[in-house]
Amino acid sequence: MSVARLVRRARTFATIGADRQGLVLEAVVRLAVARLVLIAIPFPRLAARWGMLLPPGDPRAASAPADDHARRIARRVQWAIETVAPLMPFRAACVQQAVAARGMLARRGIVGIVHFGIGIGTGSVMSRDGIGQRVASNGRMTGRRSTSADDAVSGRAQLSAGHAWVDAGGVKVTGFPLDAALVELGCFVRCP
Repeated sequence: MSVARLVRRARTFATIGADRQGLVLEAVVRLAVARLVLIAIPFPRLAARWGMLLPPGDPRAASAPADDHARRIARRVQWAIETVAPLMPFRAACVQQAVAARGMLARRGIVGIVHFGIGIGTGSVMSRDGIGQRVASNGRMTGRRSTSADDAVSGRAQLSAGHAWVDAGGVKVTGFPLDAALVELGCFVRCP
């Protein structure tokens, strides 16, 4: 990053106000912690902390419509994650963004539902965070070496990279827009 760009970003940060500065700093810390946690803790153990894995369409997975205050907070969390993720010194993938957003929302008493899905079919899969890969018509993912698993799906529905996204009471917090080829596998919800 050039010095001029760094100076511009520092000036912008200084002018956004204390509330937004706090959100930006929290997003930086949460994204970094999410990256470390996802590396250090086995996913099944981590997922157990998120609640119950429910299949798509389960009525317990429907988040109640949020009031205006909760929607405003969810949009502010969305803004912070969206602003900070591209600036992190590592690739803040959709799953790190989902974990960070869920934590930021929970800290504010708002339920964020973490969804997981996988792309099916050919073409580009995933959202604007750039995590997806292209799947060629022969079922092989481009941008990496083919494996026997790639060959096994050739001729059937091709699977591409997975994706995670968060919604909170109707607010699309992270991982949106969703690709039409994305199929939800399930979501994590805290059930009473």
